[in-house]
Amino acid sequence: MTVYDKTKKYDGMVFFKRPKDTLNYLYLDKVNASTLLIYDLLCDYYNSEKGYAYPSMDTLALDSGMTRQAVGTHVKVLHEYGLVKIFVEKRKGNKKGEGYKYKPQLPLSREELFKRYPEARKRYEKKANKIKDRYEKPEIVEVKIGDIRF
Repeated sequence: MTVYDKTKKYDGMVFFKRPKDTLNYLYLDKVNASTLLIYDLLCDYYNSEKGYAYPSMDTLALDSGMTRQAVGTHVKVLHEYGLVKIFVEKRKGNKKGEGYKYKPQLPLSREELFKRYPEARKRYEKKANKIKDRYEKPEIVEVKIGDIRF
C-alpha cells in the first residue's frame, strides 16, 4: 500500500473533488455519507457541454454499491435540500425514452445552511459542545488507595 498524499498526482487514478461545505449538510436529518456519495457521483457524471449529468439509476446503484431504491431516496434528499436540480426529458410517444437529467448545485455556506435549517445548527452545536467537553481541562483529584486498579 502507498500513503495517499493529496499534493501529488497519481498516474491512472481519478479523484472526486467536492465542495467542503457539503459536509455541513450531514447535520440535516435526512443526509448521511451515502447521500454525499450520490452527490459526488452526480458531480462526476456532470457533462459541462450538455449542462447536466445523466447517469441511470442502475449506473448510480452499481457505482455506489447501493440498491436502486436507496439511490432514488438519496437523489430525492439531494433535491429536497437544493444540492441537485432534476429535469426529465420527455420524448413523444415513447415513455420508456424518458430519462432524468441532474444539475448539481453548489452547497450553501455553513452560515446560510444553518440560517435556513436551524435544526442543523442545533445538531452541530450539540456535537461541537460534546467534543469541547471531552477536551476541557479535567479536574485533578487525589485517588484513594482502594480506588487504584492496574
